[in-house]
Amino acid sequence: MATRTRMTVLPLAARTATNASPQLTEDCAKSIAIIVNVTAASATGGLTVQLRGYDAEGNAIVFWAAGAALTTTGRRVYLLSPATLSAAANGITAVSSVVLPQLFDINVSHGDSSSYTYSVLVEIF
Repeated sequence: MATRTRMTVLPLAARTATNASPQLTEDCAKSIAIIVNVTAASATGGLTVQLRGYDAEGNAIVFWAAGAALTTTGRRVYLLSPATLSAAANGITAVSSVVLPQLFDINVSHGDSSSYTYSVLVEIF
């Protein structure tokens, strides 16, 4: 039976610099939904969401990055899976064909030092 894991990896907070979630380990899951909820936005700089994997020496490798920087408030859902996925619909912002690495984190890169308030949640399955 498949296991699903849901967790908040970056709790709601105002931030002015790039932040990464704790590293997560997943041995069996193949897919992830990354949910970013921006409640206050400066409209400058923007946020870029990334899924980073780690090699055997601990070096981060960007496996996936959102196509557009976030500069406004709202909820975005990114669905990443090695399976062939249809176009985004039903509240899904974007879908991408990506293999979930065993050791990974979610990185939110800030385009400048302006303040954004956001949280990041994941569902791994």
